[in-house]
Amino acid sequence: MNLATIKQHVTTFCKCDISQVSRKRNIVYARWMYFKLCREYTKKPLKDIAKSLNMNHATVLHGLRNFDLLIHYEPHYIKIYEDIKCIINVQIKRQKSKQDPEGYYKKKYRVKLLQSRMLYNYNKELIFHLKL
Repeated sequence: MNLATIKQHVTTFCKCDISQVSRKRNIVYARWMYFKLCREYTKKPLKDIAKSLNMNHATVLHGLRNFDLLIHYEPHYIKIYEDIKCIINVQIKRQKSKQDPEGYYKKKYRVKLLQSRMLYNYNKELIFHLKL
């Protein structure tokens, strides 16, 4: 996952531009959400996260600390945060399945193998009971 994708999701869901310099509550909360999601889904340092919004790394650190407080008092933003996390998780799963087609087919093969063994054993039992 990259910073631009996360920024796009937060901007879309919160309906505000998080890169603009403003102290409006909805923009600040959306920025904090962006910082938290970037920290969870990327391995970028605070400096790179801050640079993506033309800010200082201390701003990111402050936002990360305050985001945990925000969750307790703003249920609307909790819902948005959870929705964005779900979308990102789905995108990550899609990327992994595209990157690892062998794992996908190995899993399918195991399922089919188990099904064929079950059918074989069932047929074997039927034949045994018919002979009696």
